[in-house]
Amino acid sequence: MRHAKAGSRANWSGDDAFRPVSPAGRRQADALVKTLTPYGPVRILSSPFTRWGWTVQPLGLALDTRVEDEPALAEGKGHWALSLVRRVREQYADDCVLLCTHGDVVLEILNELVETDGVDLGPHPQWQKGSTWLLKASGERFVGADYLPPPT
Repeated sequence: MRHAKAGSRANWSGDDAFRPVSPAGRRQADALVKTLTPYGPVRILSSPFTRWGWTVQPLGLALDTRVEDEPALAEGKGHWALSLVRRVREQYADDCVLLCTHGDVVLEILNELVETDGVDLGPHPQWQKGSTWLLKASGERFVGADYLPPPT
């Protein structure tokens, strides 16, 4: 999933790693609990940036599942995230694991799924803030992906 809406990067004077979600992002994070709880993620891995933790923390609390910082999901780490996605698929083939990351990383993962596994993302794939892609695995490949738009 991609993190919920955050305040403007241009209006934030501190380190971008600490830029929080906006009030709209908090509402998205709360709404994601209802959307994602039925999938029952057994692990929640998140970019270590503040706004990612804030995006998935409500879900973690609802599921009594710890949110784990994962440096491979940080901005600009798409190549590391691809390895992480493969490891998660191998280790948790029958379970749901939630990865919360940046737009550039989501794009790199989606491109890789199309190129290596032939996953059909539809005619106009999106990765809006607060959106989620549900990836379906079979054996050593991903065989499908469904887009869940961000909650309004």
